[in-house]
This record gives sequence, structure tokens and C-alpha cells, in this order.
Amino acid sequence: RTMTRSYAPKKRIIIVSDMVEHTNNYSQYRQSKIPFADLKNKPYFRQMQPYLEGVDIEVLGIERPQLNHIQNTDHIKNFWEPFFSDAGGRLVKYKRVN
Repeated sequence: RTMTRSYAPKKRIIIVSDMVEHTNNYSQYRQSKIPFADLKNKPYFRQMQPYLEGVDIEVLGIERPQLNHIQNTDHIKNFWEPFFSDAGGRLVKYKRVN
């Protein structure tokens, strides 16, 4: 919600994360193909949905060997790109780091 108060002409967030969502309400640990629609249809999504209108997002994806079956290009394209887009943002860069 902080980004909505910003009058900056360009807004950017840099995320450093393994990009594998895991909470008591929703977990990506149990499956390797995770479409965004699976989360969007859950009541939990309404509680945690960000507002990223006009925000460019860069991700430094932390590699975790035990999650290689999840951390792949399909996961970014089928989950995170639509997640950010639905929130009004745009994933402009994704780079895996270890």
C-alpha cells in the first residue's frame, strides 16, 4: 500500500527471494506446476493481494537446490508474471542467484 502514496514518476521494487510461496494458508512446496489461477481463486488471495499499479519489479531469485523442481522458467511465467500483472505491476527482470 505504500506504493500508492508515492508520487514518483517511476516506481521500482527489487525482490530478493526464492519466489516459492509458503504459508499456513497457501503453499507451493507440494506441487511443481503452479498456475496463478490456483491462488487467485482462494479467499487467502484477497487478504494478501498487493497493489502494484505502475510498479516495475526486478527479482533476484535465490536458488535452493531442494526446490529446483519448482524454481524454473515456467513458475515465473505461469505464476509470478500474472501475479504481478494482476496487481498492476510488471516483472521487468528475473535473475537467478546463489
